[in-house]
Amino acid sequence: MNKVIGFAGVLLVLIGGLIYWGLNDSGSAELTPDDAASIVYYYGEECPHCKDVQKFLEENKIAEKVNFVKKEVWHNSKNKNEMNIRAKSCGIKQEGMGVPFLFAEGECFVGTPDVIGFFKKAAGIE
Repeated sequence: MNKVIGFAGVLLVLIGGLIYWGLNDSGSAELTPDDAASIVYYYGEECPHCKDVQKFLEENKIAEKVNFVKKEVWHNSKNKNEMNIRAKSCGIKQEGMGVPFLFAEGECFVGTPDVIGFFKKAAGIE
C-alpha cells in the first residue's frame, strides 16, 4: 500500500511540474506567421518612455505614414515572449531588454531616441 501511495505522489509531482513549465513558457517557441509583421512596436502600458513615443506617433500621424503593429508587453505575456524572441535574434539578452522596443525589418531599436528616429526616417520626417 505504501508503494502505491509513493508512486501516486511521484506521479502527482511530475504532472504538477509539467503543468508549471507549460504555463511559464519563457518564449523559446518560434514565432507564428501571425506574429511575423515586418514592423512591430512593443510598449508597456504604464511606461513613461513609451508615453513619449506614443505622443510622437500621434502628433506626427505616424500610423498614416508607416504600416506597423503595436503590442503591449507589461500585461500580455504572449507579446512579451514574442518581444524576447525578437530581441534575442538581434543579440540582446532578456536581462537587458526594455521598452520602448521596435523590431523593424530584422533590426532592433531599443529606447525612445532610437524608436522615434526609426519612425522619423520611415515616415519621411527627417
